[in-house]
Amino acid sequence: VASGAQVGGDLVFGAGQMQMDGTVAGSVLGSTGNYTRGGSVAGSEQVSVQQREEQEPTAADRTLGLLRQYVSVLVVGLLLLWLAPRLLRGAADAVRQRPLASFGIGIVALIGVAVGLVVVLIVTILLTILLALLGLGPLAGATVFAGIVAMAIIAFLLFLTLTFGAPAAVGLGLGRLLFRGGSFGRAFAAMALGVLVVVLVAAIPVVGGWLQLLLVLLGLGALVLAWLSRRSRRLAEQPA
Repeated sequence: VASGAQVGGDLVFGAGQMQMDGTVAGSVLGSTGNYTRGGSVAGSEQVSVQQREEQEPTAADRTLGLLRQYVSVLVVGLLLLWLAPRLLRGAADAVRQRPLASFGIGIVALIGVAVGLVVVLIVTILLTILLALLGLGPLAGATVFAGIVAMAIIAFLLFLTLTFGAPAAVGLGLGRLLFRGGSFGRAFAAMALGVLVVVLVAAIPVVGGWLQLLLVLLGLGALVLAWLSRRSRRLAEQPA
């Protein structure tokens, strides 16, 4: 009911939500899930607000969610094992051989990405203001667009790494405790088993979220260690 509306008698309603900003000469009677009044009511006001109860997920819903998470991580891990096998295998080795260093570097890497996003945002704003003051409006607009794209790419890559890449690296590292050997099939079997352990650990009530965070930071740091190791090896192999 808009602010300029006037109801000469009573207002009786039943709605999912009601915003009553007008003037009611009589009484207001209704039932809704959300009621907001900014107007005036001359008579009585009897509004029943019924909060919608959220249904807890069933066991089938939880199982389906875990299955989706397991399959998603396994698919991304399979792609990494195919497209970047040295990176993923190196990260798995770091998980098993250097867990403390991997965890610490994971924390530093996460903080570094957050700081990088803030720096990109600040630089974009400053460049935009400077270009606008110089009268370079189109170039300022292009700078804003470039900054937004850069931040979106960084955030997207971080999301992929934390959600899929890091659990896949931890899963491969755990699975290789049982499945030895360097063949693709054995590595995939090891990752399938390890990722299952990671997903089940994350599903533990109360502490599962914290354990998942620890495993993600461990996997992130292991991926960074593996990438740095490959980079240093390539630099060492280049001729002077």
